[in-house]
Amino acid sequence: MFTPAVLAALIATVAAAREKGTFAILQHNSHAGSPLMTCRIDPIVSPGQTSAHVHAFMGGNGVAKITTGESLQKSTCTTAKVKADKSAYWMPSLYFKDPDTGLLEPVEFNYMNVYYLYELPESL
Repeated sequence: MFTPAVLAALIATVAAAREKGTFAILQHNSHAGSPLMTCRIDPIVSPGQTSAHVHAFMGGNGVAKITTGESLQKSTCTTAKVKADKSAYWMPSLYFKDPDTGLLEPVEFNYMNVYYLYELPESL
């Protein structure tokens, strides 16, 4: 169930989306340079299976090998600055190969911005 504040924000976002060129930025902060989790899952491409590569996850902690809207809504925390947003975001993890040791080291990041661009087709 959404709170009145969350519903008002969603309605304002939808209304703004009707204007050409409107955009929104959803900011996420990592803790100590680490994402919410890093693992070999991809709930969309390979649900319930091991992914072909490692992903870094941000957003709600309800994400798993099999993720649903319901499981995300049950998230108990989120990396999003908007604490009511329990969406999940993931991208391939980046690694740096140390030229001296030959070891792969994860590339740390401190924040992530998700940009939503709302552009109507010219025909509308």
